[in-house]
Amino acid sequence: MSGAPPTAPALRDGALVALVVNPAARHGRNRGTIDAVSRGLGSRYRVDLVVPSSAEDVERTVRSLSMAHDAIVVAGGDGTIHRAVCGLNGAPTPLGLVPMGTGNDFARGCGIPLSPGGATRRILDGGARCLDLVRVNDRVYCTVGLIGVASESAITVARLTRPGSGARGVMRYFGDWSYRLVGLAHLLAPRGIAGVAAVRGASGEPLHPEGPVSAIFAANTRVLGG
Repeated sequence: MSGAPPTAPALRDGALVALVVNPAARHGRNRGTIDAVSRGLGSRYRVDLVVPSSAEDVERTVRSLSMAHDAIVVAGGDGTIHRAVCGLNGAPTPLGLVPMGTGNDFARGCGIPLSPGGATRRILDGGARCLDLVRVNDRVYCTVGLIGVASESAITVARLTRPGSGARGVMRYFGDWSYRLVGLAHLLAPRGIAGVAAVRGASGEPLHPEGPVSAIFAANTRVLGG
């Protein structure tokens, strides 16, 4: 991940901030936690609390809010960050994070405190910095894009932790260890896990010859699965 130390100043007092809460996040339904974050931000900024109808609606919500707000703060995990970044789509609106997911890779990679209170204080006291993004098929993302057994493991964790899943409580209990356990299960499955891939540059020049791979990671953070 590239990203110099904070270079842009913090928001001015009284700035209008949208707090977008992913209702499917681990603490997203804990009204006490959300209210505490809102009060913390409200000690310096004007806060609009917005709860999209679903995790999938975060992108549209962020897109609509970014034009009328000085900053967006999302409360959720890495999937929420991905959707928020896609919603901004290059807009200069600063994006803050209160991590409430399972792995919280983006927060860990950026040194953001994992507690809601600590992350809120970082937003109040910190500045802004620029980070590189990864673009695939005209969509951008943060954290890690996966191919191979890694993507299969991530999809399995997402399926097991989505609302309505009978395994959701158990997976939430294990937290970031759920990725390790599911990944191990995929590695031990009685089937081949290797594929064939090659890497080429922007002009088509070969950067890595074709060969067998078990997983490919395209990342802008140093942490995967906690």
